[in-house]
Amino acid sequence: MRPASDDGAVVGPSSAPPGAHQQVRILIAEDDLILREVLTEWVRKLGYEAVPVQNGRAALAAVAAQPPDLVLLDIGMPGLNGFEVCRRLKADPTTRGIRVLFITGIGEKYRRAGIEAGAEGFLNKPFTLEELQARIQALLGPRGPTAADPETP
Repeated sequence: MRPASDDGAVVGPSSAPPGAHQQVRILIAEDDLILREVLTEWVRKLGYEAVPVQNGRAALAAVAAQPPDLVLLDIGMPGLNGFEVCRRLKADPTTRGIRVLFITGIGEKYRRAGIEAGAEGFLNKPFTLEELQARIQALLGPRGPTAADPETP
């Protein structure tokens, strides 16, 4: 795992191996340590670069340092909640194209607020690796030899 600064933002070199093709980067903003670690492991298992952070401010700092392709964003974080992080990303022309998938345990009643904030999708806790994979693929496209390496026949 890459080191984090005091505010939880990831710093240092990418976790992608040297010489690897440009990996799809997924930022994971989740305040629950265990869930953040599980999501990080799952995202890596699916073949993506995982960038875990612990709160909304760290998420915005990580996006500013190196924009991801997708943000897995918990709604109920202390400080800047997921709605506010999403609104800020979507209000900025340089980050509005980043896709946001809310990971939430607070249920369906907040779906409208998430859509209004600009999220492209929702995944309700608890969920399986297969559900996470399906949501990521729906937002970013399938992974595989042709997705990862366009030169593969």
